[in-house]
Amino acid sequence: MHWPSRQVVGCFALALAVGTACKKQEPVVIDARAVVPATAADLAVTATPPTLPTVSPPPSTGEEPTIELSGTVQMGPAGRPRYPLSVIIASGDCASPSSRLLRRVPLGDSDGFFAVVMADPGEQLTVCVASEPAPGMPTPLWTRSEPITVGKTSEQSISNLSLVMRSAEPKSFAVKARSK
Repeated sequence: MHWPSRQVVGCFALALAVGTACKKQEPVVIDARAVVPATAADLAVTATPPTLPTVSPPPSTGEEPTIELSGTVQMGPAGRPRYPLSVIIASGDCASPSSRLLRRVPLGDSDGFFAVVMADPGEQLTVCVASEPAPGMPTPLWTRSEPITVGKTSEQSISNLSLVMRSAEPKSFAVKARSK
């Protein structure tokens, strides 16, 4: 077996201790300069935060306003009728078969109602409450609000409508909404 010379063994020992090789190597350059951050102006140009979309108001023409209607119904001297009560909101006279039904909702146990409809500016709306044996069947127990004119603003609220149930000529009310 051939053993390496003392010079080679010494070189390996030195290489292990110092961390360098025995052969001459190119010097390693280490840049130890401090990293300087960019100026505020540079950051503003390169790192602009994302912008949120702007919200524009709804157009003033061509869009149907949203109308919130709420109120209460007072029962007559006989109390709450035997049949369920429906709140009927229509364009025109809600007690007329030629009216356009916008919304039909049941009257709550607290005798209050809330409904949202869409209608054209200047349109006349009425609210009826009827005690119907079945939707669309004639009933003598009903009431109607005064006409409500839709304004031009996109959102409107008509609250504190107060309707009193009464006996009247039997009427049938629309069951399904009709298109314009």
